Amino acid sequence: MAERVGFELCRYRKLLLFMELRQLVNLKAASLVSTISTISLASTVCDHFGPFLDTMDTKAFFRPAENAALSPKQFAMSEGHLVSIWCHPPRNGYRPVSYPTTSGTSSVIYPTYCYDGNPGDDTYMGGSGPGGYNSQALYHSWPPLTTTAAATLNVQASTLAYGTGCLATIKASLDGSSTWTTLFSQTSVIYQANYTLSVPSGQNLALVQVQFNCSGSSTLTGYIDMYFNSLYIE
Repeated sequence: MAERVGFELCRYRKLLLFMELRQLVNLKAASLVSTISTISLASTVCDHFGPFLDTMDTKAFFRPAENAALSPKQFAMSEGHLVSIWCHPPRNGYRPVSYPTTSGTSSVIYPTYCYDGNPGDDTYMGGSGPGGYNSQALYHSWPPLTTTAAATLNVQASTLAYGTGCLATIKASLDGSSTWTTLFSQTSVIYQANYTLSVPSGQNLALVQVQFNCSGSSTLTGYIDMYFNSLYIE
């Protein structure tokens, strides 16, 4: 028991350090933009960038215009920084539109971060052993649109791992879960990379599902933690 508690404390400290470093990056980005009191949107469907403001049912995400790759729809001034409000066609394509279905014996942390459009934050989940601790997240709510050209499903993910017997996977379905394609299957430390699946023209995005899973061994000692910060189709 003492060995198990010590193992979990070590893992928890590593996670805290990782999240603290992420928070420092986010605070640095947030310092560029302050609250803008009045927002007038030309479209109710806007691209997602951080830092952001919630405006009723519409989320307006901001970034310095000089660093942007798209033409802005509107501009606003905030503390001397030129800030843009981005609307469709969105950068980083289409993303899930609602909370995923989660399950397992371990929690999925910040499950909406992977589709908020901010590359500085992550959704996190893990599995460990012994005990077979596991976690799952299923993203199945996408815009009810049909593609008019070929596109690509993108997932950016990485893992931290120790010991043996643990597995992290990412699978995707384009037909509402009848068939699945494995995009990612890892048992060790993997640096962040982009994993893709071709999406054909004429695809009903409402049928797209992406499943993330981390599992640990029932008898072997180890853990695997998966981080993913981008999930989109473009």
